[in-house]
Amino acid sequence: MKPGENLSLQIEKMAFGGKGLARHAGRVVFVDDVLPGERVVAKVEKVRRDFMEGSLVEIVEPSPDRTLPSCPVAAECGGCQWMHASYPGQLRLKEEVLRDTLRRVGSIAEPDILAIIPSEEPWAYRHRGQFKMGSKGHKPLIGFYREQSHNIVDISHCPVFHPMLNNVLAALRKVVAAEPGWVDAIAEGRICTGFPAAETVLLLIPHERKRIDTERLFILLKQEIPHLKGLAVSKGGRVVSRVGDTALRFALQAASGPLNLVVKDGGFFQSNWPTSRHLVDTALDFLDAEPGDTVLDLYAGVGNFSLAFARRAAQVVAVEESSSAVECAEENATLNGVSNFEIMAASSEAGTGRVLKADLVHLDPPRQGAAREVLDEIMRLGPRKMVYTSCNPSILARDLKILASGGYRVGRVQPVDMFPQTYHIETVVELTRLKGL
Repeated sequence: MKPGENLSLQIEKMAFGGKGLARHAGRVVFVDDVLPGERVVAKVEKVRRDFMEGSLVEIVEPSPDRTLPSCPVAAECGGCQWMHASYPGQLRLKEEVLRDTLRRVGSIAEPDILAIIPSEEPWAYRHRGQFKMGSKGHKPLIGFYREQSHNIVDISHCPVFHPMLNNVLAALRKVVAAEPGWVDAIAEGRICTGFPAAETVLLLIPHERKRIDTERLFILLKQEIPHLKGLAVSKGGRVVSRVGDTALRFALQAASGPLNLVVKDGGFFQSNWPTSRHLVDTALDFLDAEPGDTVLDLYAGVGNFSLAFARRAAQVVAVEESSSAVECAEENATLNGVSNFEIMAASSEAGTGRVLKADLVHLDPPRQGAAREVLDEIMRLGPRKMVYTSCNPSILARDLKILASGGYRVGRVQPVDMFPQTYHIETVVELTRLKGL
């Protein structure tokens, strides 16, 4: 097969990454924008040693789950890879992809996967969103990178953004239209709104060697969007200027009791905040902490898991590398009257090595998963249970295989749909130490 040739294909299943998997002449072919069971015609785009990549040319026999994407730039943007599937269909696909990945990568023959928890809202769910800025000719562009490129797809409205985020984008577009010079200064940004949504914060990153007039831009935007409470500028991961109040408040109704949390300067938090309570409640249930337990919480962020655990355990030791997140976590502990909590400002590798005792462990690593050193240190501590929260099934399966080889049995697996219209899957996994170890 050569690039440019058309193939008639039967789509067998979805692979993590959003593509459909088919076979032709004994070789695997990955195709975008398809669904299992569909017969399609696809053009060969790339030929690799072990597989091929194709683009959809024609749907010969559509899936009953196929639907028309509601976003006019769905095919160009690439941010919502499964908008062409009905929402019930998306949920089924995510369960199937998770099961297949745990079996194939993690060697877990019969994973105990519970029914996926749907998003509280399949649309307008994102309370945090990023955008890029640039220009084409003399036209300013505000939007997202096209998939696997640095070409900006111009957007006027994103259907998965909370309306308040779209309001900020619209206001910024109006300001830039009046003064295109802002495009030369601003490279990208992040918009955040709290929960319940009442106010927004904007974090901007300038082009190299450029300066953003923070105070003037804040005044211009504030005229269009009164709910904008603060504007910050970051360079090299550090906030260098701010105007207004850049702290957002979040309410979390966890099973262990309500929590009120603060996140500053557009720091990390779960973008689908209303649905995030299911992650916390599942972790609480799987850990099953007793009053005398010490819990180690790795990659702890601003403390949304840690502080919920502290309501049921004797002590929680959290580890977080970001100094701003550590500051927020300490403030959040005080705000919620939690005194049996301490947090280490350290990498999870360094922090885990300093811990002498942990009855229970929770880890919520970034997309690349936990470092092998972290897993080894957890196994050294030998907690009777651990809970692994993950946003990447392939890496989760890899790490579960390591932990299983170290004497832990994989128990219940709870997928939670934090990112409707995309292939992304959030998963909470229960692990129990085998007796005699």
